Amino acid sequence: MGLTPVLLFAETDMRCPFLQWMDSLSPSAQIKCIVRIERLEAEGLALSDAGCRHVADGIRQLWFRCDGVEYAILYFSHKQQAVIVHGCVVSSRLANGDVALASNRKQLFCEQPGRHTYGEDE
Repeated sequence: MGLTPVLLFAETDMRCPFLQWMDSLSPSAQIKCIVRIERLEAEGLALSDAGCRHVADGIRQLWFRCDGVEYAILYFSHKQQAVIVHGCVVSSRLANGDVALASNRKQLFCEQPGRHTYGEDE
């Protein structure tokens, strides 16, 4: 079984909101975030463990704790690829606004994947 490609959502100006969010995290949280993404890449879209759950509208959540804070990485599958669309801090549960933002980004990506893939040239 090969690695699952993991793509990052980009805005139309090619900014990557997920990377901007990740840059704001502590170094230890960044490392845990990278480990979760690497696990998604290695285990693929069938990843199912205590740190991965379905949210809504095909959006899945990778979550992890670091220094007493819970974080979520929101992604969906598209043509055997994982597309990361959002990252956030979770209080007691995932906020509706975060889910709505992830769903909106999923829709934009599905309509124009090349235009909304970080690192892709138009």
